[in-house]
Amino acid sequence: MKIRRSTVCSLKFANQKKIEALQTVLHEYGRVINGFIDLFWFDPPRKSELLKSVIGFASSWLSARLRQSTAREAIDMICSSKERDRQYNENKTMRSLQEK
Repeated sequence: MKIRRSTVCSLKFANQKKIEALQTVLHEYGRVINGFIDLFWFDPPRKSELLKSVIGFASSWLSARLRQSTAREAIDMICSSKERDRQYNENKTMRSLQEK
């Protein structure tokens, strides 16, 4: 499952080379976060359990600190996605019971 998260920032004063560098970093960040989502989907660890062995799973040129941040964000995304699905299913069940 691919989850998208967005943010807004201005690139009004960025030159083409900086934009290309940013796109490279964001592409690698997305690749790493999707790898962590695949790894953690069925059994997400607590954030305090993100040790070097877990962070080292993602072979990337991103710094260890950024990989750790990426893993934390992946855990948050998984939890929020599962919570949203749970609420949707509860609401769907409630609607079907009300129609009967």
